[in-house]
Amino acid sequence: MGAVSGPAAVVGYSLGGTIGLKAAVDEPALIKHLVVVATSSVVGTAAAEFFAGRIAQLEAGDRAGFEAGLRGDTKMQIVSEADLGALTSRRMDAVGEGRGDGYINAARAMIQIRSEPLNPLLSQIEAPVDIVGAEHDVFCPRRASDIIAETVHNSRYHEVAGAGHLLSVDQPQAYGELLARLLRERAAT
Repeated sequence: MGAVSGPAAVVGYSLGGTIGLKAAVDEPALIKHLVVVATSSVVGTAAAEFFAGRIAQLEAGDRAGFEAGLRGDTKMQIVSEADLGALTSRRMDAVGEGRGDGYINAARAMIQIRSEPLNPLLSQIEAPVDIVGAEHDVFCPRRASDIIAETVHNSRYHEVAGAGHLLSVDQPQAYGELLARLLRERAAT
């Protein structure tokens, strides 16, 4: 993979949005427009403990316990009548075989945000930021979006109605259309 050149429009979902916020602070020349979706700039104690528990399950080889937990987590992230079994299976496939090192690394990154929140850095972001929230997101509720919007100078908030944290499952068309519109609008300016 070659070097990344910018500036570019970047869309980050959940932890990907958090990474995008950090990149916009650390490497502002790379990002001309950032869209953060279902994202938080700070992690509470309960969330850090949740991720620590998931890491412990995978490190202990308790894939059955992890999958049962992931099924419960997935159920909390959707409000639609999606096939919970199929969705959980796809998410387990994404974790991969073995220990699930990618998931573990992502969970550790989220835990680190507990001790090193991005909030004090957000005012340094120069790129325009569109913040996309979901009406029924219990993992990154509206307050998480408000914290970002209150601190990033050139930001706008948008909400996808009838969706939980997994916007692309609950409202794929509305979510896709919103992303396309936001990218078009900022590209035109």
